Amino acid sequence: MAPFEAPITEEHTPSLASQRVIIALCLLLMATVSCAWLYEHALQLRSTAPMQAPRFWRYVPANGLMWFIMMLAMMLPAITPTIFLYARFALASANVAKSTLVILAAYLSVWAGFSVIAAVAQFLLVQSGVATQADVVIGDKRIMGLLLVLAGVYQFSKLKALCLESCRSPLPFVMRRWKPGWQGAFSIGLHHGLHCIGCCWLLMAVLFVGGVMNLTWLVALAILVLTENTVPYGNRIGQAAGVIALVWGVVLLVSSQFIR
Repeated sequence: MAPFEAPITEEHTPSLASQRVIIALCLLLMATVSCAWLYEHALQLRSTAPMQAPRFWRYVPANGLMWFIMMLAMMLPAITPTIFLYARFALASANVAKSTLVILAAYLSVWAGFSVIAAVAQFLLVQSGVATQADVVIGDKRIMGLLLVLAGVYQFSKLKALCLESCRSPLPFVMRRWKPGWQGAFSIGLHHGLHCIGCCWLLMAVLFVGGVMNLTWLVALAILVLTENTVPYGNRIGQAAGVIALVWGVVLLVSSQFIR
């Protein structure tokens, strides 16, 4: 019998419930701490005088950490259903606690890599004067418009739909990737992270339009991502957001031509 076909008997039920509670509480705690850190960091930036020109080897690690914490706050809810499913399948055949840690480590390592890339992009935008140094907002309407148009179009792309389907339907995803032991857990976490990035990377780039340190934008995008992943017809809601981004981007591009 395949591991994911192992029956969950009554003697397993309390253990399964307790594992789910522990997982949910840990993820909630991590997301809450991340949000609190971001809020404090945003207040510090706004109360600080204009900084000197950033230096790459100082700027990228510090802001890479900031992006990583933002991703923790925004993306941990997205992997919760997958972890719950894995816990159910692995309960009779593996150490769920260790497997969960492996899944999280693999998942977060993918977002850590993304955070470094985002921090490098942020450094280049600030260094070139395209974005402000405090809130990290792009000032050029043409660049803002182009970014919004790209994000809007991507919401309707096949790659977006493919990646989103894995997030919205974790059961087939877990069954396809299932392997016993830590190797299977690592594979599930790694591929889930890649699918999440494929689903959300341009939405994260839109933060440069509203402000990387703008908590309102951060919360709005987190709600959109969670809605896309978990709510019935969430993919349609995401496409509606894509239409808004597309129209907004076109308006900015057209208006920038008149301003010139």
